[in-house]
Amino acid sequence: MQEEKSLSNKVFVSIAAMIIGLILIIWQRSAGETIIRIIGYVMIATGVVYLIMFFTKRRENENLIYAIGAAGAGLLLVLLAHLIVDAFPIIMGIVMILNAITAFSLSMKSGDTPWYMYIFFAALIVLGVLILLHPSFVANLMYLFIGISCLLSGVTGLMVALHE
Repeated sequence: MQEEKSLSNKVFVSIAAMIIGLILIIWQRSAGETIIRIIGYVMIATGVVYLIMFFTKRRENENLIYAIGAAGAGLLLVLLAHLIVDAFPIIMGIVMILNAITAFSLSMKSGDTPWYMYIFFAALIVLGVLILLHPSFVANLMYLFIGISCLLSGVTGLMVALHE
């Protein structure tokens, strides 16, 4: 009985991963916005729960602060999901460039950095610039890779579950 339940759980998780993978592959941009909105709705619900706790059980200021913060952040995620999807690759590109410049600067000061590390620094800067030049392409590519990974993970999990 327990083994059947375990097998059905593994099959369910595998099929869910395959469905999520297919959704991310087919509807890359809208899937990203949907995920961000779902996180936002969960944060709003959490804020409402803490607000109810503040007014019914305990009048702790932390509950009120957390309720307002969670609901506010959730509302921003829901309303600005498209901007967040667009901004994420840009932020990552900037972070990559700044990280490479900082690492390059620190390695110049130390003086004992192997020559091949400078190739990595340059590659990070080039990748960061490419991300800044084509942020939508990078976002779609990221969702595509995540979708392919979920799909392959689901297929592999299903094969393993059915062979047990």
